[in-house]
Amino acid sequence: MEQTCDDIDEMFSNLLGEMDMLTQSLGVETVQTPSPKETNKEFSFTVGFKDLNESLNALEDKDLDALMADLVADINEVEQKTLQAQKTTSGNQQSVFTQPSTGSDNDFYSKLGPCANITGQFKNDLPPPPPAPDLDLPPPPPPPPPSEPLTQEEQEARAKADKIKLALEKLKEAKIKKLVVKVHMFDNSTKSLMVDERQVTWDVLDNLFEKTHCDCSVDWCLYEVYPELQIERFFEDHENVVEVLSDWTRDSENKILFLEKSEKYALFKNPQNFYLANKGKNENKEMNDKSKEALLEVSQLSRLIMERPPKQP
Repeated sequence: MEQTCDDIDEMFSNLLGEMDMLTQSLGVETVQTPSPKETNKEFSFTVGFKDLNESLNALEDKDLDALMADLVADINEVEQKTLQAQKTTSGNQQSVFTQPSTGSDNDFYSKLGPCANITGQFKNDLPPPPPAPDLDLPPPPPPPPPSEPLTQEEQEARAKADKIKLALEKLKEAKIKKLVVKVHMFDNSTKSLMVDERQVTWDVLDNLFEKTHCDCSVDWCLYEVYPELQIERFFEDHENVVEVLSDWTRDSENKILFLEKSEKYALFKNPQNFYLANKGKNENKEMNDKSKEALLEVSQLSRLIMERPPKQP
């Protein structure tokens, strides 16, 4: 503002100097006095700027320090009130109440403007921090006592025991009977599998499912073909494959096939075809599921009674 006033005064002084030079060149001795209206305008204009400069200087000297002191005092007061409000509302977890702003807050926000009002409103609307949960947790278990260092003899004895244990495990693994079995697939190809005596038929089927990527249906089975006796049969799921194959001779023509047979569980699906074969066909077709279950239970009970050993006297 002061620079603007100086520029205006300099412009007026330059203008007056040019007018003097012009009158001297024209030979005019006197300059026409300006009209009273123009002098009044110039006077009021310069006086207005002088008053504005004086007011700004006075504001910078006196009122600015007082205004800053008031603002700092109001800020401290608002911070103390917000801290007190948070302490009083932290005990109540279910409902949060905001305190209304006081007169000093309104004066403070009116001085700072609309932005200060918005920030002050958001500061008051913030929920209090949740209190720390009081959990009755058991104390942590004490750390185990440090183990005493082993002597050289104890370390040697432990290493020897570990070696003996490893050797026994290898011997036990070596005693397990293992066979390489050639399985004929449904597409006339063959696959060789390593089968040990711990595996049953269902374990072998799992290995074949992984190798062939078939649908893993329950109808898939291991099918044994015995040409000398003209026998073909299913391997039962719980049957030990190595035990059966160990009975084969070296020059045997027996085969194991991997096939899908729908009659694998025919005994359990239609027991009437096996236990009621002497009766009419119409009666077999009309048997419901409950009758089939009862027939299976009776057949199992009769087999258990027949296989039960006699009591010793």
